[in-house]
Amino acid sequence: MPIAVRVVSDQDFAAWVEAAKKKFASNPANAVASAADVMR
Repeated sequence: MPIAVRVVSDQDFAAWVEAAKKKFASNPANAVASAADVMR
C-alpha cells in the first residue's frame, strides 16, 4: 500500500484535527472498553 504525505498549513491541519475529533468521537464503534468490563 503506498504512503502519501501531504504538506498543509498549520491552519489546515488544525481544521482537519477538529473535523476528525468530531467524526471519530461520534462513532460508537470507536468506544474504548475498560479492562474491568472485559474481566466480568
